[in-house]
Amino acid sequence: MRGAYYPEGGGQTLAAGLLEVIRAHGGALRTYSRVSRITVGDGRARGVELADGWRALAPVVVSNADYRRTMLGLVGEERLPRRLAAKTRDARMALPWASVYVALDIDIEQHANLWWYRSDDIEGFYAGLRAGADTASGGTGTADFLFASFASGKDPVTPRICPPGHSNFQLMTLCPPGFERWGVTAGPADGEKYRRNPVYQAEKARLTEAVLDAAEEALGPFRSHITHLETATPLTHERYTHSTGGTPFGMAHWGAAGARPDTATFVEGLYVAGANTRYGNGITGSAVSGIACAGRILGRRLMHEVHNGATLGDPAALPERRADWDPLEVSRGDEDRLVRTGPGLVPPWRRADEPDSESGRRHRRHQWHRPGGHPRARRQRPPGLPVRAHRPHRRGHGQGAPGGGSGRGRDGGRRPRPRRHPARGTARRRPLRPGRRPGEQRGPPRRRQHRGAHGRAVARRDRHQSQQRLPDDPRGAHRRRHARQEARPDHQHRLHRRRRGDVLDAPHSASKHGVIGFTKALGNELAPTGITVNAVCPGHVETPTGRRIRQEYAAAYGIGEEVALKTFQSKIPLGRYSTPAEVAGLVGYLTTDTAASITAQALNVCGGLGAS
Repeated sequence: MRGAYYPEGGGQTLAAGLLEVIRAHGGALRTYSRVSRITVGDGRARGVELADGWRALAPVVVSNADYRRTMLGLVGEERLPRRLAAKTRDARMALPWASVYVALDIDIEQHANLWWYRSDDIEGFYAGLRAGADTASGGTGTADFLFASFASGKDPVTPRICPPGHSNFQLMTLCPPGFERWGVTAGPADGEKYRRNPVYQAEKARLTEAVLDAAEEALGPFRSHITHLETATPLTHERYTHSTGGTPFGMAHWGAAGARPDTATFVEGLYVAGANTRYGNGITGSAVSGIACAGRILGRRLMHEVHNGATLGDPAALPERRADWDPLEVSRGDEDRLVRTGPGLVPPWRRADEPDSESGRRHRRHQWHRPGGHPRARRQRPPGLPVRAHRPHRRGHGQGAPGGGSGRGRDGGRRPRPRRHPARGTARRRPLRPGRRPGEQRGPPRRRQHRGAHGRAVARRDRHQSQQRLPDDPRGAHRRRHARQEARPDHQHRLHRRRRGDVLDAPHSASKHGVIGFTKALGNELAPTGITVNAVCPGHVETPTGRRIRQEYAAAYGIGEEVALKTFQSKIPLGRYSTPAEVAGLVGYLTTDTAASITAQALNVCGGLGAS
């Protein structure tokens, strides 16, 4: 297709056609299912969690939602790199949009779109809106800008648009940012109730009259022929689309004017599409972003394939459209034919990492429905499963059975049969802790014990664990339990201590652990962007700091500096200090393209000392 087209049947046919393709290839649509968060683990997207607690597991998540809400709300600001979080939080949205839907009982005889400005000072108009000037329903009560789209003129053959001889068109205008003028302090996406607010109703009525006045200036009088009139304000847009500020145009300023994110994100497996991406807003921009996003996921240039005539998908799998085909009916959700516990869906009582075996499902049902089982059993029972008060594989005592009484519990279900022991009589089966599967180990294995010299039970330890530290040694010197040895400084380098953690060296060990943890976390976060992050960990290096350390050791233990040097060198497998050039050589190598696959690593330059 080249040029401008209008979908026969209206814009709803676009959504219906897309859903037909999705369903033909095994997909489904779920409506009234608000996503509360995108689950992320080990630096990649794992699925989504709905507001009612249900989770859908997936290796790829594509969000067409508002970018700021996707990253700051669904992913979580705490998971974002600091600069990305600040840039997204401070992003400026485009101006909000208001629409007035009009139906007339006459043919207005308009077909082409209409752009109308009250004056030629268009830059001043936008500057005034940004400054908060009310050009639609403020002091003058007039609208200075209008865009009109005539659905009945573009598609005169579809009876759903309007009856013959009637008109159906939409009038749109821009509004100042912010919700204060509507009598609220927050948007409906944040839970603000506005529809019965008297300030909102009055402002909505003034906006409607201002837009109609401007439309009659451009099109001529038509108020007496109105059969249907409906207005959607910026709050209406945010209520239905959760677009920040009620704009359909996405972000206007993201770190820089005109800058917008690409479809790939810093989270592996998480992609974005829609009006907030660099492909622009509107139907064309959103559609192109979807194609580009799919191409990024598949590793294919789909746009070039389509332009070259390729057909994506299987047209033969699409359903046949009958004469009474209704795009609105096709666009309804698939909840009736979907099973909540289908493939990839995890109910709220199951852990995301729990295997979904048949035994596991059976155990979860038993644990869920028994009295005192899961705490949410009464209010979140899975649909279609009856509440049972007993384990199906254990029969209750019959009427008059020994020790069984009536065999009925307080809730009418049969009691579980108690477990019998041949020597100890009858013992009740200990209830399984919620969340544990049958056969799961109840705790860590006990260490084997042996009797010590004084008859106490002591844990068996290996020879390395039986070393004793001298309490008066500030550097953590140690000796074996049965060997005499003079106290001497611990000559293991700080690089080794920051992994081992020595006595009296907690601040230094904490700083080293922090640097390495920060390196690994940031390296994994930035890996999808191609940025590598590594830590170079030097051992003993011949620098002024290295000489100062030797002097401190020599003064602390009353030995000469040369003796301290030889002692340090004796602990290094190479037998010598590293040089600054050797450390710089590794740093230089990590900046080359040859090292592009090395990231999130702590690399030692220590002559083998760190391997001990």
